[in-house]
Amino acid sequence: MNIFGEKLLICAKQNSIDHDVWDYLEDLGVRLKLARRDEKKPIEYYEIQHKVVLIDIGGYFSSIAQQASLNILGIVEDTENGLQKYTSNIDGLQYPLFSVARNPLKKNEDHLVGKDIVFGADYILHKRNLLLQYMTVACIGYGKIGRGICSKLREMGLRPYVLELNNILAIEAIREGCIYLPDKNFAEMDVIFCATGSQSLNVLDFRNINDGTYLVSATSSDDEFDLSYLEEEYEKHEFDEFITEYRNDRNFFYLLNKGTPTNFAIGASLGDYILLVHAAIMVAIKKILTSHQNYKENTKKVYELTECENKMIASNWLQKIHKYNRLS
Repeated sequence: MNIFGEKLLICAKQNSIDHDVWDYLEDLGVRLKLARRDEKKPIEYYEIQHKVVLIDIGGYFSSIAQQASLNILGIVEDTENGLQKYTSNIDGLQYPLFSVARNPLKKNEDHLVGKDIVFGADYILHKRNLLLQYMTVACIGYGKIGRGICSKLREMGLRPYVLELNNILAIEAIREGCIYLPDKNFAEMDVIFCATGSQSLNVLDFRNINDGTYLVSATSSDDEFDLSYLEEEYEKHEFDEFITEYRNDRNFFYLLNKGTPTNFAIGASLGDYILLVHAAIMVAIKKILTSHQNYKENTKKVYELTECENKMIASNWLQKIHKYNRLS
């Protein structure tokens, strides 16, 4: 906590909290804040009295980043969908923005997150006496996490359908053993994984989903689904903590884990690969603190780590892992 500054505030979403970690951080004197579900601009609910660097996971500070004259030295964004929120209005950015979302070191994490999402969905479906490997499965989006989802599905013996608007990625999906889905024709699908981070399904899509289809989100439900009008048209019934049914006279379908990524249902583990991303974030913070004035001169772009910096992180990681393996 004292490496880069004197004070640390963590603003946590309800479904991301590990209470043992929460209690441990409280004992260390870390200030903690619980974000509300409807909170679109979380930083507006507390004062920024000192110069800060914001570490964002999901673009939650993208609106604040448009406001000038705040005590913000810079922002580090971790996720792809969060980065898209910042770049959608990049000309309005008032502060230096670093991103590790497309850093090659993060590919390891994204791939494993995709696999964990499948593992979590399989766990939930098992509780209903359903076996994912015998179901017809589609994935919307073949980005970094979507690729990990499909990789795990293929390991289970499935050949997933893939809907991907980027034709280059669609070709890669076909090359890697998936079936190309040219449009949102989900009539034959039992399970649909949604991994775009940009509202892959809206109310019109929900109306055309086959009865009994299970929906799985790879990111926050408000990012992945357009839920406007959904609860006006459908009756909502929660079977248990993991399965929610939406039903009307037209059709019915199920949402797993309330639209939260299903890896949270199983206590996902990314092993030591997550340390690569954490290290990249720390290097980005250091660059903001040591060269703030240089980056402040051009805030209308996204800054990334250099290849040399990534290689340095990778080298240190390999040395630590090698030493650990020898000791164990």
